[in-house]
Amino acid sequence: MKEWYVIYTQLNKEKYLQYQIKGLNLEVYLPVYEKQISHSRKIITRSQPLFPRYLFVNFDLNSFVYNNLKKLHGLENFIKFGNEFMKIEDTVIKKIKDKEDKNGYVNIVKLFNLVEGKKYKFSNGAFKNVPGTFMGKLNDKYKFLVHMFNKELSLVLPRLFFEPA
Repeated sequence: MKEWYVIYTQLNKEKYLQYQIKGLNLEVYLPVYEKQISHSRKIITRSQPLFPRYLFVNFDLNSFVYNNLKKLHGLENFIKFGNEFMKIEDTVIKKIKDKEDKNGYVNIVKLFNLVEGKKYKFSNGAFKNVPGTFMGKLNDKYKFLVHMFNKELSLVLPRLFFEPA
């Protein structure tokens, strides 16, 4: 029976491995987001993996395909819990795909259900456990308003530094 499994790739080999897996006629999913990079006073847009070094592959573990996958260049390992391969429910993959725009980029604001004006708390760094109000997205970073020391501070942070308060 076909199920989604998680593959851990070598550094920066996600797209190359995705290409090889497609060559085996398997369904593979590499969720990407649009990242804006400032370089030499220019803003360049690049496609970046949402989960760096991870790919999702849909196949039957009991078929011969597993041995072919293990031999691919760029594959580091399959993610396991003990001796069990990590399986991902179809609904999880579908939820991520549903947050893609027309160009195939995952909209992180939609994926994490970020709502402007809603309170979140920071999950790590100097502001860990401090509440802040989400003000919007600025390029590939997120703007928050924090009340500290009787002042309002405006913070611009990378993703995954916050969680619902």
